[in-house]
Amino acid sequence: MSDDLFPHARWSRRKIAVLLYPFAAAAVAINLFMLSLMTQVLGLTALPPVWALALSAPLGIPATWLFARWVDGLLDEAAPPPKPTGTKQNQPLQKQSTPRDPK
Repeated sequence: MSDDLFPHARWSRRKIAVLLYPFAAAAVAINLFMLSLMTQVLGLTALPPVWALALSAPLGIPATWLFARWVDGLLDEAAPPPKPTGTKQNQPLQKQSTPRDPK
């Protein structure tokens, strides 16, 4: 039995991005719509929600890529360190001597 929590290989950044695209594009759409509502203070008209959705399709691609990079970094951070190879098991740890302060 393997000690690995997840025995399969990690997903590529592209796979992660494809999975996250709907969420990132939806977040872009919401932010575009909210931004257009705030521009009404300047005298501009609000962006219709359908337009915000249409504009979020192409603008969601770079947002998705950044989102996938962030998730990939989190996966790297959470991965266990590689096991050392070539060490003998059941060998007692040796205590490291530290130099004492001569004072």
